[in-house]
Amino acid sequence: FVLSRGSRFTIVPLSLRVASSSCSLKPVMPQTDYLTYGFAAVVAFGGVLGFAKANSVPSLVMGLGSGAALAYGAHLASVDRRNFIIPFTVSVLLMGVMGAKFVRTGKFMPAGLVASMSLMQVARFSYRFFTE
Repeated sequence: FVLSRGSRFTIVPLSLRVASSSCSLKPVMPQTDYLTYGFAAVVAFGGVLGFAKANSVPSLVMGLGSGAALAYGAHLASVDRRNFIIPFTVSVLLMGVMGAKFVRTGKFMPAGLVASMSLMQVARFSYRFFTE
């Protein structure tokens, strides 16, 4: 909430933006960041699948942790499109770790898939940073 000055001070939700010079207020509907929510689900599911197939506790912990961080970042980016630092940072880290694993092993699943999806997310958020 912020203070808005008219004939007196009133509290106005942040989701209201000034639409024109006549100071009429229009609600701005937040846009849900479905792509990041989907990426979070893929990463979390990959962690669970890695645990189920190879009994890998690090896969489970890192998959669920990264997925949760991405989901929280998707929520923040859905409320305010400029607030994408968390999913951007997690995507850069996943791109680095999983990209190195893909180069080392040569296996596309799961390292190459997660690295390429992370690269797409990094490109998407970089584009948003430079254009908005």
